[in-house]
Amino acid sequence: MVVEMGMNAFGEIALLQDISKPTVRLITNVGAAHLEGVGSLDGVARAKGELFDGARPGDICCVNIDDPRIRDRPLPKGVRVVTYGRSPEAQVRLLSARVDGSTLATRFEIATATATVRGILESPGLHLAHNATAAMAVAVALELDPVQAAERVASYQPVGMRQRLQSGPGSIQVINDAYNANPLSTRVSVETLAAVAGRRRVALLGDMLELGPNEDSLHEEAIAHVLTQGLDLVGTAGPRFARARDRLASAGHAGASAVLSAPDAPALAALISARLAPGDLVLLKGSRGVAMESVLEHIAVPEAPKEG
Repeated sequence: MVVEMGMNAFGEIALLQDISKPTVRLITNVGAAHLEGVGSLDGVARAKGELFDGARPGDICCVNIDDPRIRDRPLPKGVRVVTYGRSPEAQVRLLSARVDGSTLATRFEIATATATVRGILESPGLHLAHNATAAMAVAVALELDPVQAAERVASYQPVGMRQRLQSGPGSIQVINDAYNANPLSTRVSVETLAAVAGRRRVALLGDMLELGPNEDSLHEEAIAHVLTQGLDLVGTAGPRFARARDRLASAGHAGASAVLSAPDAPALAALISARLAPGDLVLLKGSRGVAMESVLEHIAVPEAPKEG
């Protein structure tokens, strides 16, 4: 049985792990999420770390060696550790990951102590290759055959609005990652979009909620990062991104004035429609409260001119 645990306050994961008593424990990363409840990245690490804190002798902790807040966390005595990540020191190592520009599938190569395996995930997402590495670490911890495990990992299909590839109006393609957002997940989704070559790439981003008193600076950092990715068009929905865009533009940040800002997702759809073209690849990303998927209900893409 696999149990996913979430939190937005201290003590929640401690309670969940006490109820479920997992024998294999894994923390994927520490990112700036739920800061209203836990205050800081160190608070996120502390809250998520409750999963490792509750480990009993004989339990296995799968440790993301690339994340210092996870890697450096003390573990209870008597637990077994399996490390994973891109680091050459990882026991389960992600060797390569790329998004295929034609199929938008994610190709990965992962090395374990006994085999090097390759796979294809039928969804665009460089971070999905990292998640595949985490899953392979669990397989290694359970002493499963790595080749068979990689085959099962590659059978992953996205659900709901989590990095789901779908057709949109006017022959655009959509990466629907609108279920939720925080600074880290927004960064990796945008980087995935930027990694696709040979077509126009459009990022439509909704506000990131529950970030606490640092929300303004975190939205500014997100926009500044997006502007380094060489995308063809960027639009935002919500007052937080709008303020961030205006501050960056006032400061003379290159490209900020070209970002299209709207108060909400339907308004962004109206603003962006005339600027889209058939064949565009469009990323939808935002916190659940912004409902970025509603862009698809209001968007109208101009038809391509007919030949002859």
